[in-house]
Amino acid sequence: MNNLFSCGDFISVSGGTIDKSGAFSPTCKVCKVVAVGKHDLLVHDHPKRSFDRMYCVPIEICRPVSVDASAILSASVTRPKIGDLVMSYSPRGFDDSNPVTGILYSITYSDGAPRSCKIICGEDLVDSQYSELIVI
Repeated sequence: MNNLFSCGDFISVSGGTIDKSGAFSPTCKVCKVVAVGKHDLLVHDHPKRSFDRMYCVPIEICRPVSVDASAILSASVTRPKIGDLVMSYSPRGFDDSNPVTGILYSITYSDGAPRSCKIICGEDLVDSQYSELIVI
């Protein structure tokens, strides 16, 4: 019996796709442990849906997932401030070939909340949405 996993645990199960060139694209999904075997785990997808089935996965591709409830309740996304080094992203997809990074120059507020901003990128001022910034 494996001591790392127990019934009811949440785990990440690794997988992926290998293409004809041999390039590997990893994937991961969250599952709940139903039973623990000697070398395998019986799991179902999480969150569970009515049509989900249980299936076995090898222990070698599983990792425990745990987060303390107090950490979830106290955690928040960092709000960028003027002068921070930021990167602007698009929630519809990230183009890593040309990300916009720079210093947050100004923030425009509307209805009491930050809405848009300007980023100093080289010698240019680039417009962005405040909600699409991450401090780097």
